Amino acid sequence: MEESPFWGRATAISPDRIEFLSQFEFRKGRVLVLGFELDGEKLEEIRGAVAEVLRDPCGYFHYTLTLSDRNQQKTILEKLQTLTAKTC
Repeated sequence: MEESPFWGRATAISPDRIEFLSQFEFRKGRVLVLGFELDGEKLEEIRGAVAEVLRDPCGYFHYTLTLSDRNQQKTILEKLQTLTAKTC
């Protein structure tokens, strides 16, 4: 897969949504494909539709993506449970 020139920083992750910050603008409803590491494991081709977009005074966009793929949701849930168990 070719690397995308777009970037963002995740600010919140749950099995059904991801919130992130980016300098790039995407319209509400657009489906984005994300790749990131969670607990040292690469998660790729995570698809989510832009549900909310807010632009801050510095020009950064705050996005909420809703995830609809049940298998991807399950994978993220399992990784989050593992991370939570490690911190307890």
